[in-house]
Amino acid sequence: MIRWLSNIFLKIWGVSLLISLSDDNGYIYVQRGMEHKLRLSLINILLGEIQIQFFSFPIRQPEERFQLIRIHKLSVLEQFCLPEKKEKELQDSFKNHSLDLSEKDNDIEKEVLLRKLEQSNSIIESSQNKIIAYTSVFLVVVPLFFSMLNYNKIRDFQKIELIIFCVWIYSVINLGAWIFQAFKVREIKLSTFSDLKQSKDKRTECSWQIYYDWQQTRRKAEFFVSMVSYIEECMKVTTIMGVLLMLCVGMNSKVTNAIKDDKHVYTLETENVGKTYDASAVEWAELLYQLQKDNCNKIIILYNQGELGTIENALGTFTRQELVMLTDASMEPGTIKVILED
Repeated sequence: MIRWLSNIFLKIWGVSLLISLSDDNGYIYVQRGMEHKLRLSLINILLGEIQIQFFSFPIRQPEERFQLIRIHKLSVLEQFCLPEKKEKELQDSFKNHSLDLSEKDNDIEKEVLLRKLEQSNSIIESSQNKIIAYTSVFLVVVPLFFSMLNYNKIRDFQKIELIIFCVWIYSVINLGAWIFQAFKVREIKLSTFSDLKQSKDKRTECSWQIYYDWQQTRRKAEFFVSMVSYIEECMKVTTIMGVLLMLCVGMNSKVTNAIKDDKHVYTLETENVGKTYDASAVEWAELLYQLQKDNCNKIIILYNQGELGTIENALGTFTRQELVMLTDASMEPGTIKVILED
């Protein structure tokens, strides 16, 4: 449980917009069970596989320095690309290994490499199919969410709703960037027939080319699997934030509809009820007048926090009506709504 909670905390810290802790080896967030290259950034903006960091400080990396602006990409990580130096090392090692192989053993290894190459291509194809499916969901669900919002609803958002809305928009943009980048044409360097044709040892060259193609394809497959994983994580955040946002909008709509359907709704600033000529004082006087007419059965008070004091005591004297107190976190502290139900 503690391990799971710590992983969640590290993920949230890694994607945080402000004061973010990221891992250059594990890309966005710190992952357990691997060597870390930690980095603390005051501002951290994620746009799919592109990570833009401002005021970035390396942690325990003597070879790295502070950077005012730093752009980091998932595709440039060592596990997803094959540098020329690494390629030369693999080639020398493979050809030295091939010198001691019999023709039968060479054929066996070639068959295994061909099978691994086919498996890597299958992983790429499977990952691409998943990305297509996620794209379809994205293109259907996100516009549906937007259609349920309008300017008036957004304008009336309280602080909590506004925070959820901003996080949701950020996650939608990030998810869209991931999907767009997943469909981007990416170059993959493979062996050429001309190298085989010019080689004097065609048996070894043929085996090397299969091995080389597998190394390149394997890295591309791992890259696509990582992209799918990040897209899934982003979709989870987008869905959770979207559902929370719709719940908040739905709750506010119910309250708004109740207010529209019933004329006896009063908004009061508790500190201004006793001030002459203040709007809250006028509302309070009208509220007491309506209660004196005994035309309602229930008094509902919506408030956020704080003591209601005089208001609660005054309304409590109307014993013929049921008094109901409800907390509403979306309301500003010090502001209350009083609803008189017939």
